This record gives sequence, C-alpha cells and structure tokens, in this order.
Amino acid sequence: MKIFCLLVLLPVFISITYGQAPIKNKVLKYTLKDGLSFGIVNSIIQDEKGFIWFATNDGLNQFDGSTFKVFKVKQGESTALSSNYVQEIFSDHAGYIWVSSRDGLSKLDTRNEKFYHYRFTSNHTKSLVWWGRQSYLFINIKCLYC
Repeated sequence: MKIFCLLVLLPVFISITYGQAPIKNKVLKYTLKDGLSFGIVNSIIQDEKGFIWFATNDGLNQFDGSTFKVFKVKQGESTALSSNYVQEIFSDHAGYIWVSSRDGLSKLDTRNEKFYHYRFTSNHTKSLVWWGRQSYLFINIKCLYC
C-alpha cells in the first residue's frame, strides 16, 4: 500500500512543483496612451542605469519600465531640449545622453536634467552622428545649399 501511494502521489507532487509553465518572453507595445510622446521612434538606447530612451519626432522620452518622462523644447530656457525632432541618441561611459537633432548636437546631463548644446556652423546642414568602436563620436555634416 505504501508503494502504491508513493507511485501515485510522487508524480502528482512532482507535476505540481516542477510542472509550472516556463515564463515566456513578453513583447509589450507602448503608444501615446501610455505616455510616449510620438508614435514613430527614430532611435532607442538603454543607459547604464537601466532607463530606456526613445528619440521621436516630438521629444526625447525616458522610460523607467512603467512611466515615460518626456523632454521637449521650452521657450526661453537655454538648458532645455533644443529641438523636438530628435534623430539619434547615444549614451556614453560617463552617463551622458547625446542627442542629435536638426538644431545640432546636445548633451543631456541626467543628474541635473540639463542640456548643453553644440550648434553646427550653418543652418543649412544635414548631420549624421554615430559612435565608433572605441567610444569616439563622429559627426558627418553635409552642406545642402553650398
């Protein structure tokens, strides 16, 4: 009788403890309703603190896993985002977020949430900014009307 109970109850016990379904990868979709500032994302990065950053046509978005914080142009504020159209974003080893926009290149200090701006010399330029393998920042500037 003990062997019979052991043979019947052991598989039930094992199935209860080890037979739980494995956790599957879950894909989540975030929209304007969730706080994303625009429906088209131009660039995505994750910084050293784990925040996810989204470059959009209507601002820079910081996502902490549950809520979005949006950085946009603020008229008269020199340390705000310089253009709402954000093309590319990069995170460097010092924790700065580099933002490429139509108005030039900006560096966000995430500790005080201030932007520092580096403007291109001409208003008629198209830029491409990217990181190299050794953490070098490259800027390619083409004059459109020269």
